[in-house]
Parts: sequence; C-alpha cells; structure tokens
Amino acid sequence: MAPLNIPKKMSTLALAALTVGALSLQADPLEVLSYDYSKPPAENYPDPDRSKLTDGQTVSGAEEPSVEYAVGWIENPTDPDQPHPAITFDLGEMKYIDEIVVSYVLWPGSGVRAPKEVRVSYSHDGEEFLMEEAYTGFDGSEHPEESLFSRELSIDGDRQAARFVRLDFRQGGENDPDENRSVWHWFDEVTFYGAEIDDLTGEASISIYTAVELEFPTEVGRIYQVQSSEDLEEWEDMGDKILGNGEHYQLFRSTRTEDRKFFRVLTEE
Repeated sequence: MAPLNIPKKMSTLALAALTVGALSLQADPLEVLSYDYSKPPAENYPDPDRSKLTDGQTVSGAEEPSVEYAVGWIENPTDPDQPHPAITFDLGEMKYIDEIVVSYVLWPGSGVRAPKEVRVSYSHDGEEFLMEEAYTGFDGSEHPEESLFSRELSIDGDRQAARFVRLDFRQGGENDPDENRSVWHWFDEVTFYGAEIDDLTGEASISIYTAVELEFPTEVGRIYQVQSSEDLEEWEDMGDKILGNGEHYQLFRSTRTEDRKFFRVLTEE
C-alpha cells in the first residue's frame, strides 16, 4: 500500500457536553408550604386552616370514617355561574414532581360522587401555569361494605420541575346527560412525591472538548484505510477498510484525551 497524496481537511470542533449528576429520588412525600382554592369549599365542609388536604388524615384512614376530614363542594355542571374547583399548591420552592396522589371521598347514599377528571398544570411563579394534562380514572363505583369511604387516583406522568401545582377538577356537562345533576365532590388528601432539587448529587455543568473531522474523496471500487499516529513512526488502523463509492468519506474522532494526533489515508492499488 502506498500513501494517498490527497489534501486533508481537518478541523477542530468545540463540543458542548452536558453532564448531570444522578438524581436521588426520595420516597417520602414532598412538603407542601400552603394551598388555596379558586372556589371556597361549602360552609358545612370547610377548610379554614388550609390543612385538611395535607394533614395525612383520610376518611378511610381514620379509626371511624368521619366527614370531618373532608373538604367538599356541591356542583351543578350545567350552571355557568358555578365554576369548577381548582386547588393551587405551593411547595415552597422548585421541586421535582414524579407522582401526585389525590384521595377523594365517596358517599353514594348522600350524593357524594367521584369527579369526572382533573387537569394538572405547573408553574414556577404561581402566575403562569403550563404543561396542562387531563387525567381521568376516578372510580365512582360503590363499595359493597361501606357507605362512606376514600379512594385514590395516582397521577404518574413525566417528571416536572415546579413550585406551584394546580389541580382543576371538572365534572359532567351538557354533553354528558348522565352527569347533569347537582352532586357533591369531596377530597380529603393530596400528596406529592418526587425529589428536592438540592438532592442532585452533582451540579449541571458544560464541558468543552476537542475533536477532529477527517474528510476525503473516494473513487468507485477503490479501497481505503484510515490510520493514526502519535509520533509519525507507529501507525494504527482506524476502523475497517473503506470501499470507495465516488462520494466524500467523513470520519469524526474525539481527541479530548490526546496531546497530539496525526492521520493519513492509505489506498490499495
């Protein structure tokens, strides 16, 4: 094999590599600083201290099921003057959110039923809410042995980073005649799972590394071999032989761990 005397086009490129430390997920619930309602709960099922939804107490979890753990609204889906309840939670600071568990109460004999859906959105400042997604799956079937009980809906979407989370509960409507009636909707707990931002084991950083891009023309049917050397004395093959196709061949190689490198292309006669 004889060296192929062709011009080499070599350029050093700056590569941006984003390296992020492994995420450390915590199993414990995230702390909620506070929350507020877009529509106040009913006077007979209030939440004056804004604590019922984050105190760890549910109707079914109590020794004796009790309505005192519930926050409730009565809804008329066909009345435009009765807005759907939305609850905005403040986690105190930006946190990663992986799962939201909503505990809702059913009491079929008293007209307390499951919501139709909940729309979840996220915000960093409590003003602009983004990434809204609608979740259904509320189970309104009756429990064969209980008249007053709780069920849970797990909202397990993509990980989101936010400080504020809005849960906008929706009921039936004019296009859903079976739900065109005034019904109660009660909630007794909302729990967030995820990770503190500070739990990252390493800070995000950008590193710049060097590389080389080698390009040369090929002839149809001709065989080429790219080689590299650190001293122009010892040469090593870089990859397999290349069968020419009449187009330019390009090769990219990182040089981040090397002080210097020489390249050449050999061709078989």
